[in-house]
Amino acid sequence: MLRRWAEAPLAGVDLTLIVDRPGAVYSGMVPGLVAGDYRREDIKIDVAALARSAGARVVEAPAISLDPVERRIAVAASSSSPRVTAQASGSASVASTAGATVAYDVASLDIGSTIRGLELPGVRELALATRPIGDFVRRVDSTVAACMRERGAAAVRVVLVGGGVAGFELAFTLGSRVRGLGGAAQVSVVSESEQGVAGCTARVARAILREAERRGIGVVCGRRACAVDGAGVRLAAGGGAAQPPLQNAMGARTEHQPRASVAAVTDSPRIDADLVVWATGAAAPPLLAASRLALDERGFARVRATLQVVGHDDLFAAGDCASIDAMARRVPKAGVYAVRQGPILDANLRARLTGGPLRDYHPQRDFLAILNLGERRALATKWSISVAGRVAWLLKDRIDRRFVARYRAAGQPLRRIL
Repeated sequence: MLRRWAEAPLAGVDLTLIVDRPGAVYSGMVPGLVAGDYRREDIKIDVAALARSAGARVVEAPAISLDPVERRIAVAASSSSPRVTAQASGSASVASTAGATVAYDVASLDIGSTIRGLELPGVRELALATRPIGDFVRRVDSTVAACMRERGAAAVRVVLVGGGVAGFELAFTLGSRVRGLGGAAQVSVVSESEQGVAGCTARVARAILREAERRGIGVVCGRRACAVDGAGVRLAAGGGAAQPPLQNAMGARTEHQPRASVAAVTDSPRIDADLVVWATGAAAPPLLAASRLALDERGFARVRATLQVVGHDDLFAAGDCASIDAMARRVPKAGVYAVRQGPILDANLRARLTGGPLRDYHPQRDFLAILNLGERRALATKWSISVAGRVAWLLKDRIDRRFVARYRAAGQPLRRIL
Protein backbone atom coordinates (compact mmCIF):
# COMPACT_ATOMS: atom_id res chain seq x y z
CA MET A 1 0.00 0.00 0.00
CA LEU A 2 2.87 2.40 0.84
CA ARG A 3 4.59 1.68 -2.44
CA ARG A 4 1.44 2.38 -4.45
CA TRP A 5 0.72 5.53 -2.45
CA ALA A 6 4.19 6.85 -3.31
CA GLU A 7 3.33 6.46 -6.98
CA ALA A 8 -0.14 8.01 -6.74
CA PRO A 9 -0.95 9.83 -3.49
CA LEU A 10 -4.55 10.79 -2.87
CA ALA A 11 -5.11 14.55 -2.68
CA GLY A 12 -6.49 15.89 0.59
CA VAL A 13 -5.47 12.81 2.61
CA ASP A 14 -2.89 12.75 5.41
CA LEU A 15 -1.20 9.35 5.59
CA THR A 16 0.31 8.08 8.86
CA LEU A 17 2.25 4.87 9.54
CA ILE A 18 2.36 3.53 13.11
CA VAL A 19 5.16 0.99 13.46
CA ASP A 20 7.04 -0.41 16.46
CA ARG A 21 10.38 -0.40 14.63
CA PRO A 22 11.51 1.34 11.44
CA GLY A 23 12.72 -1.77 9.61
CA ALA A 24 10.71 -4.79 8.49
CA VAL A 25 12.19 -8.26 8.04
CA TYR A 26 11.10 -10.14 4.93
CA SER A 27 10.12 -13.52 6.39
CA GLY A 28 10.70 -15.41 3.14
CA MET A 29 14.45 -14.85 3.45
CA VAL A 30 14.82 -15.66 7.15
CA PRO A 31 15.62 -19.37 6.56
CA GLY A 32 18.34 -18.22 4.14
CA LEU A 33 19.74 -15.95 6.85
CA VAL A 34 19.70 -18.88 9.26
CA ALA A 35 21.53 -21.03 6.71
CA GLY A 36 24.19 -18.33 6.28
CA ASP A 37 23.18 -17.31 2.74
CA TYR A 38 22.25 -13.72 3.65
CA ARG A 39 23.24 -10.97 6.04
CA ARG A 40 20.66 -9.20 8.16
CA GLU A 41 20.77 -6.09 5.99
CA ASP A 42 19.97 -8.24 2.93
CA ILE A 43 16.54 -9.19 4.25
CA LYS A 44 15.40 -5.88 5.75
CA ILE A 45 13.18 -3.19 4.28
CA ASP A 46 13.40 0.35 5.64
CA VAL A 47 9.68 0.86 6.15
CA ALA A 48 10.09 4.35 7.62
CA ALA A 49 11.95 5.51 4.52
CA LEU A 50 9.35 3.89 2.29
CA ALA A 51 6.59 5.68 4.21
CA ARG A 52 8.33 9.03 3.88
CA SER A 53 8.68 8.47 0.14
CA ALA A 54 4.88 8.19 0.15
CA GLY A 55 4.60 11.51 1.99
CA ALA A 56 3.53 9.84 5.23
CA ARG A 57 4.42 10.76 8.76
CA VAL A 58 5.86 7.90 10.81
CA VAL A 59 4.87 7.22 14.41
CA GLU A 60 7.59 4.92 15.70
CA ALA A 61 5.98 3.36 18.78
CA PRO A 62 4.04 0.22 19.72
CA ALA A 63 0.27 0.50 19.34
CA ILE A 64 -1.37 -0.79 22.52
CA SER A 65 -5.10 -0.43 21.84
CA LEU A 66 -7.61 0.75 19.27
CA ASP A 67 -11.04 2.27 19.79
CA PRO A 68 -13.02 1.65 16.58
CA VAL A 69 -15.97 3.75 17.80
CA GLU A 70 -13.98 6.89 18.65
CA ARG A 71 -11.55 6.00 15.83
CA ARG A 72 -8.42 6.44 17.89
CA ILE A 73 -5.25 4.35 18.27
CA ALA A 74 -3.25 4.54 21.50
CA VAL A 75 0.53 4.23 21.34
CA ALA A 76 2.88 3.64 24.24
CA ALA A 77 6.30 4.79 25.25
CA SER A 78 9.08 2.22 25.09
CA SER A 79 12.78 1.88 25.79
CA SER A 80 13.44 2.87 22.17
CA SER A 81 11.97 6.36 22.78
CA PRO A 82 8.98 6.41 20.43
CA ARG A 83 8.82 9.41 18.18
CA VAL A 84 6.85 10.99 15.38
CA THR A 85 8.82 11.82 12.26
CA ALA A 86 7.02 14.19 9.89
CA GLN A 87 8.34 14.82 6.41
CA ALA A 88 8.08 18.52 5.52
CA SER A 89 10.01 20.35 2.80
CA GLY A 90 12.62 17.63 2.71
CA SER A 91 13.40 17.76 6.45
CA ALA A 92 12.19 15.74 9.41
CA SER A 93 10.77 16.96 12.71
CA VAL A 94 10.71 14.86 15.85
CA ALA A 95 8.31 14.96 18.79
CA SER A 96 7.58 12.71 21.79
CA THR A 97 4.52 10.44 21.61
CA ALA A 98 4.55 8.98 25.13
CA GLY A 99 0.96 8.08 25.94
CA ALA A 100 -0.33 9.70 22.75
CA THR A 101 -3.34 8.76 20.65
CA VAL A 102 -3.62 8.97 16.89
CA ALA A 103 -7.02 9.83 15.42
CA TYR A 104 -8.11 8.46 12.05
CA ASP A 105 -10.94 8.59 9.54
CA VAL A 106 -9.92 5.35 7.84
CA ALA A 107 -7.33 2.88 9.19
CA SER A 108 -5.88 -0.55 8.48
CA LEU A 109 -4.38 -3.13 10.82
CA ASP A 110 -1.49 -5.00 9.21
CA ILE A 111 0.26 -6.17 12.36
CA GLY A 112 0.93 -9.82 11.58
CA SER A 113 0.79 -12.42 14.33
CA THR A 114 2.64 -13.68 17.34
CA ILE A 115 3.26 -17.36 18.12
CA ARG A 116 1.34 -19.99 20.09
CA GLY A 117 2.58 -21.32 23.41
CA LEU A 118 4.75 -18.44 24.60
CA GLU A 119 2.93 -18.61 27.95
CA LEU A 120 4.13 -22.16 28.63
CA PRO A 121 6.79 -22.63 31.34
CA GLY A 122 10.28 -21.63 30.21
CA VAL A 123 9.41 -20.78 26.61
CA ARG A 124 9.93 -17.02 26.75
CA GLU A 125 13.01 -17.33 28.93
CA LEU A 126 14.82 -20.31 27.42
CA ALA A 127 13.61 -20.92 23.86
CA LEU A 128 14.39 -18.97 20.70
CA ALA A 129 10.94 -18.00 19.44
CA THR A 130 10.42 -17.21 15.76
CA ARG A 131 8.13 -14.28 16.63
CA PRO A 132 8.63 -11.37 16.90
CA ILE A 133 10.58 -12.05 13.74
CA GLY A 134 12.87 -9.05 14.22
CA ASP A 135 13.99 -10.39 17.61
CA PHE A 136 14.55 -13.86 16.15
CA VAL A 137 16.74 -12.46 13.37
CA ARG A 138 18.71 -10.36 15.84
CA ARG A 139 19.37 -13.28 18.20
CA VAL A 140 19.83 -16.34 16.00
CA ASP A 141 23.50 -15.84 15.03
CA SER A 142 24.75 -15.21 18.56
CA THR A 143 22.63 -18.03 19.99
CA VAL A 144 23.97 -20.61 17.55
CA ALA A 145 27.55 -19.42 18.15
CA ALA A 146 27.12 -19.65 21.93
CA CYS A 147 25.77 -23.22 21.68
CA MET A 148 28.71 -24.27 19.53
CA ARG A 149 31.19 -22.82 22.02
CA GLU A 150 29.54 -24.64 24.89
CA ARG A 151 29.45 -27.99 23.08
CA GLY A 152 33.01 -27.87 21.80
CA ALA A 153 33.62 -30.90 19.57
CA ALA A 154 30.27 -32.48 20.45
CA ALA A 155 27.22 -32.14 18.21
CA VAL A 156 24.87 -29.26 18.98
CA ARG A 157 21.49 -30.70 19.94
CA VAL A 158 18.76 -28.62 18.27
CA VAL A 159 15.04 -29.18 18.83
CA LEU A 160 12.45 -27.43 16.66
CA VAL A 161 9.04 -27.29 18.35
CA GLY A 162 6.40 -26.97 15.65
CA GLY A 163 5.62 -29.38 12.84
CA GLY A 164 4.59 -26.91 10.17
CA VAL A 165 6.55 -26.31 7.00
CA ALA A 166 8.29 -23.32 8.64
CA GLY A 167 9.51 -25.49 11.50
CA PHE A 168 11.00 -28.05 9.13
CA GLU A 169 12.58 -25.30 7.04
CA LEU A 170 14.39 -24.00 10.13
CA ALA A 171 15.41 -27.55 11.07
CA PHE A 172 17.09 -27.94 7.68
CA THR A 173 18.75 -24.53 7.69
CA LEU A 174 19.94 -24.59 11.30
CA GLY A 175 21.65 -27.92 10.72
CA SER A 176 23.24 -26.51 7.58
CA ARG A 177 24.41 -23.41 9.46
CA VAL A 178 26.11 -25.39 12.23
CA ARG A 179 27.91 -27.59 9.73
CA GLY A 180 28.91 -24.54 7.71
CA LEU A 181 30.59 -23.17 10.84
CA GLY A 182 32.58 -26.39 11.23
CA GLY A 183 30.38 -28.13 13.79
CA ALA A 184 28.00 -31.08 13.91
CA ALA A 185 24.25 -30.90 14.48
CA GLN A 186 21.79 -33.33 16.02
CA VAL A 187 18.39 -31.99 14.96
CA SER A 188 14.89 -33.07 15.99
CA VAL A 189 11.40 -31.75 15.23
CA VAL A 190 8.47 -32.12 17.64
CA SER A 191 5.19 -32.09 15.74
CA GLU A 192 1.63 -32.34 17.06
CA SER A 193 0.60 -33.68 13.65
CA GLU A 194 0.27 -37.46 13.36
CA GLN A 195 1.63 -37.29 9.80
CA GLY A 196 4.67 -35.30 10.96
CA VAL A 197 4.24 -32.23 8.75
CA ALA A 198 1.19 -30.04 9.30
CA GLY A 199 -0.52 -27.69 6.89
CA CYS A 200 0.34 -29.33 3.57
CA THR A 201 -0.81 -32.21 1.39
CA ALA A 202 0.19 -35.76 2.21
CA ARG A 203 2.40 -35.91 -0.88
CA VAL A 204 4.34 -32.78 0.08
CA ALA A 205 4.61 -34.02 3.66
CA ARG A 206 6.19 -37.24 2.42
CA ALA A 207 8.70 -35.28 0.35
CA ILE A 208 9.68 -33.20 3.39
CA LEU A 209 10.00 -36.29 5.60
CA ARG A 210 12.16 -38.02 2.97
CA GLU A 211 14.48 -35.02 3.01
CA ALA A 212 14.50 -35.05 6.82
CA GLU A 213 15.44 -38.74 6.73
CA ARG A 214 18.22 -38.07 4.25
CA ARG A 215 19.58 -35.36 6.54
CA GLY A 216 19.26 -37.43 9.72
CA ILE A 217 16.65 -35.16 11.29
CA GLY A 218 14.50 -36.89 13.89
CA VAL A 219 10.75 -36.30 13.86
CA VAL A 220 8.46 -36.99 16.83
CA CYS A 221 4.86 -37.11 15.58
CA GLY A 222 1.66 -36.58 17.52
CA ARG A 223 3.34 -35.12 20.61
CA ARG A 224 2.94 -31.71 22.22
CA ALA A 225 5.73 -29.79 23.93
CA CYS A 226 4.49 -28.50 27.28
CA ALA A 227 7.56 -26.76 28.75
CA VAL A 228 11.19 -25.81 28.17
CA ASP A 229 13.84 -26.12 30.86
CA GLY A 230 17.59 -25.76 31.06
CA ALA A 231 18.13 -29.24 29.65
CA GLY A 232 15.66 -29.31 26.78
CA VAL A 233 11.96 -29.81 26.01
CA ARG A 234 9.35 -31.55 28.14
CA LEU A 235 6.59 -33.38 26.28
CA ALA A 236 2.98 -33.81 27.35
CA ALA A 237 1.88 -37.31 28.28
CA GLY A 238 0.82 -39.58 25.45
CA GLY A 239 2.56 -41.58 22.79
CA GLY A 240 3.41 -40.47 19.31
CA ALA A 241 4.89 -42.25 16.34
CA ALA A 242 8.56 -41.44 15.80
CA GLN A 243 9.40 -41.19 12.15
CA PRO A 244 12.74 -42.44 10.82
CA PRO A 245 15.56 -41.78 11.56
CA LEU A 246 14.63 -41.02 15.18
CA GLN A 247 15.42 -44.03 17.38
CA ASN A 248 13.89 -42.60 20.53
CA ALA A 249 12.86 -39.21 21.86
CA MET A 250 15.98 -38.91 24.01
CA GLY A 251 18.44 -38.54 21.18
CA ALA A 252 18.18 -38.32 17.43
CA ARG A 253 21.23 -39.38 15.49
CA THR A 254 23.59 -36.77 14.09
CA GLU A 255 23.00 -35.60 10.53
CA HIS A 256 24.61 -37.73 7.83
CA GLN A 257 25.17 -40.76 10.07
CA PRO A 258 23.96 -44.13 8.69
CA ARG A 259 20.20 -44.44 8.58
CA ALA A 260 18.55 -45.76 11.74
CA SER A 261 15.82 -48.38 11.86
CA VAL A 262 12.22 -47.25 12.08
CA ALA A 263 11.13 -46.65 15.64
CA ALA A 264 7.80 -47.68 17.10
CA VAL A 265 5.89 -45.48 19.57
CA THR A 266 7.83 -43.33 22.03
CA ASP A 267 6.52 -42.29 25.44
CA SER A 268 9.69 -40.48 26.46
CA PRO A 269 8.82 -37.44 28.61
CA ARG A 270 11.49 -35.13 27.20
CA ILE A 271 14.10 -34.41 24.53
CA ASP A 272 17.47 -33.05 25.59
CA ALA A 273 18.58 -29.94 23.72
CA ASP A 274 21.20 -27.22 23.69
CA LEU A 275 19.00 -25.01 21.51
CA VAL A 276 15.20 -25.01 21.45
CA VAL A 277 13.53 -23.09 18.62
CA TRP A 278 9.83 -22.36 19.14
CA ALA A 279 7.96 -22.36 15.81
CA THR A 280 4.47 -23.48 16.77
CA GLY A 281 2.30 -21.42 14.43
CA ALA A 282 0.38 -18.16 14.46
CA ALA A 283 -1.43 -16.65 17.45
CA ALA A 284 -3.39 -13.40 17.56
CA PRO A 285 -1.43 -10.29 18.56
CA PRO A 286 -2.38 -8.72 21.94
CA LEU A 287 -3.53 -5.47 20.31
CA LEU A 288 -6.63 -7.25 18.98
CA ALA A 289 -7.73 -8.49 22.39
CA ALA A 290 -7.16 -5.00 23.84
CA SER A 291 -9.52 -3.44 21.27
CA ARG A 292 -13.29 -3.67 20.88
CA LEU A 293 -13.31 -5.65 17.64
CA ALA A 294 -15.15 -8.68 16.31
CA LEU A 295 -12.78 -11.64 16.77
CA ASP A 296 -12.86 -15.24 15.61
CA GLU A 297 -12.44 -18.24 17.93
CA ARG A 298 -8.64 -17.87 17.84
CA GLY A 299 -8.68 -14.14 18.56
CA PHE A 300 -7.97 -12.80 15.05
CA ALA A 301 -9.91 -9.83 13.66
CA ARG A 302 -12.94 -10.91 11.63
CA VAL A 303 -13.09 -9.19 8.26
CA ARG A 304 -15.30 -9.37 5.20
CA ALA A 305 -14.01 -10.14 1.72
CA THR A 306 -13.39 -6.40 1.28
CA LEU A 307 -10.92 -6.63 4.23
CA GLN A 308 -13.19 -4.39 6.33
CA VAL A 309 -13.43 -5.39 9.98
CA VAL A 310 -16.89 -6.73 10.77
CA GLY A 311 -19.00 -3.95 12.29
CA HIS A 312 -16.59 -1.12 11.41
CA ASP A 313 -16.56 -0.06 7.78
CA ASP A 314 -13.78 2.51 8.30
CA LEU A 315 -11.36 -0.06 9.73
CA PHE A 316 -9.56 -2.64 7.57
CA ALA A 317 -7.25 -5.54 8.43
CA ALA A 318 -5.01 -7.66 6.22
CA GLY A 319 -2.41 -10.38 6.52
CA ASP A 320 -2.00 -12.71 9.48
CA CYS A 321 -3.97 -10.57 11.94
CA ALA A 322 -7.15 -10.92 9.85
CA SER A 323 -9.57 -13.83 9.58
CA ILE A 324 -11.80 -13.52 6.53
CA ASP A 325 -15.37 -14.66 7.19
CA ALA A 326 -16.27 -17.70 5.05
CA MET A 327 -12.64 -17.97 3.88
CA ALA A 328 -10.73 -18.68 7.10
CA ARG A 329 -10.06 -22.32 6.25
CA ARG A 330 -8.90 -21.43 2.73
CA VAL A 331 -6.54 -18.62 3.80
CA PRO A 332 -3.86 -19.94 6.15
CA LYS A 333 -1.45 -17.63 7.97
CA ALA A 334 1.14 -17.34 5.20
CA GLY A 335 2.93 -14.35 3.74
CA VAL A 336 1.93 -15.16 0.18
CA TYR A 337 -1.70 -14.37 1.02
CA ALA A 338 -0.79 -11.13 2.78
CA VAL A 339 1.18 -9.97 -0.26
CA ARG A 340 -1.76 -10.66 -2.59
CA GLN A 341 -4.07 -8.72 -0.27
CA GLY A 342 -1.91 -5.60 -0.61
CA PRO A 343 -3.36 -4.30 -3.92
CA ILE A 344 -6.92 -4.96 -2.68
CA LEU A 345 -6.18 -3.09 0.54
CA ASP A 346 -4.79 -0.11 -1.38
CA ALA A 347 -7.76 0.01 -3.75
CA ASN A 348 -10.33 -0.30 -0.96
CA LEU A 349 -8.73 2.32 1.30
CA ARG A 350 -8.92 4.74 -1.62
CA ALA A 351 -12.49 3.70 -2.38
CA ARG A 352 -13.57 4.23 1.21
CA LEU A 353 -12.03 7.70 1.23
CA THR A 354 -13.58 8.74 -2.09
CA GLY A 355 -16.92 6.94 -1.97
CA GLY A 356 -16.08 4.50 -4.76
CA PRO A 357 -16.99 0.79 -4.99
CA LEU A 358 -14.95 -1.71 -2.97
CA ARG A 359 -13.36 -4.89 -4.36
CA ASP A 360 -13.47 -8.38 -2.88
CA TYR A 361 -10.30 -10.33 -2.17
CA HIS A 362 -10.24 -13.78 -3.80
CA PRO A 363 -7.49 -16.06 -2.43
CA GLN A 364 -5.46 -18.09 -4.87
CA ARG A 365 -6.20 -21.82 -4.91
CA ASP A 366 -2.56 -22.85 -5.06
CA PHE A 367 0.82 -21.19 -5.26
CA LEU A 368 4.47 -22.06 -5.75
CA ALA A 369 6.03 -22.76 -2.35
CA ILE A 370 9.81 -23.12 -2.10
CA LEU A 371 11.27 -24.60 1.08
CA ASN A 372 14.89 -23.74 1.88
CA LEU A 373 16.74 -26.97 2.70
CA GLY A 374 20.08 -25.37 3.51
CA GLU A 375 23.26 -26.20 1.60
CA ARG A 376 21.87 -23.92 -1.15
CA ARG A 377 19.24 -26.49 -1.99
CA ALA A 378 15.47 -26.07 -1.89
CA LEU A 379 12.25 -28.04 -2.30
CA ALA A 380 9.75 -26.46 -4.71
CA THR A 381 6.12 -27.61 -4.52
CA LYS A 382 2.94 -26.77 -6.43
CA TRP A 383 -0.19 -28.80 -7.20
CA SER A 384 1.24 -31.51 -4.90
CA ILE A 385 4.29 -31.86 -7.20
CA SER A 386 7.68 -31.37 -5.56
CA VAL A 387 11.19 -30.98 -6.95
CA ALA A 388 14.32 -30.63 -4.80
CA GLY A 389 17.77 -29.35 -5.70
CA ARG A 390 19.96 -26.35 -6.37
CA VAL A 391 17.83 -25.05 -9.24
CA ALA A 392 14.90 -24.62 -6.83
CA TRP A 393 17.16 -22.68 -4.46
CA LEU A 394 18.38 -20.39 -7.26
CA LEU A 395 14.78 -19.68 -8.23
CA LYS A 396 13.85 -18.84 -4.63
CA ASP A 397 16.91 -16.63 -4.23
CA ARG A 398 16.02 -14.67 -7.37
CA ILE A 399 12.36 -14.24 -6.37
CA ASP A 400 13.23 -13.13 -2.83
CA ARG A 401 15.93 -10.66 -3.81
CA ARG A 402 13.67 -9.05 -6.40
CA PHE A 403 10.86 -8.77 -3.87
CA VAL A 404 13.00 -6.90 -1.32
CA ALA A 405 14.51 -4.65 -4.00
CA ARG A 406 11.04 -3.41 -5.01
CA TYR A 407 10.58 -1.76 -1.61
CA ARG A 408 13.95 -0.10 -1.21
CA ALA A 409 12.82 3.30 -2.36
CA ALA A 410 14.53 5.71 0.02
CA GLY A 411 16.09 8.68 -1.69
CA GLN A 412 14.86 7.94 -5.22
CA PRO A 413 11.55 8.09 -7.12
CA LEU A 414 9.85 4.78 -6.53
CA ARG A 415 8.81 4.24 -10.15
CA ARG A 416 12.46 3.85 -11.18
CA ILE A 417 12.88 0.57 -9.32
CA LEU A 418 9.53 -1.12 -9.92
